[in-house]
Amino acid sequence: MGEKHIDDFMLSSNGFGDIGNKTEIPIPLDDRYMMTLNDASGYFGLSTDTIYDMSENKDARFALLIDEEIYIKTDAFAEYLDDHFLI
Repeated sequence: MGEKHIDDFMLSSNGFGDIGNKTEIPIPLDDRYMMTLNDASGYFGLSTDTIYDMSENKDARFALLIDEEIYIKTDAFAEYLDDHFLI
């Protein structure tokens, strides 16, 4: 077995697991740039429906749509919650 190189690993935070010969390296939720609705729900203590509804707002600069999946930018969503005292 030879040395492992950084190209042999895939940083994954989406839970898709191993792809080919690449290994998943779990990233803690608070270190992620963005997370799924389910992860955001658990992390921020809000229901997925609430976060989904909030992401449909035209001012929701914390939401990204990638391949028909909504992702939440962690820091931007935390700032949004800090600025909006009523949910």
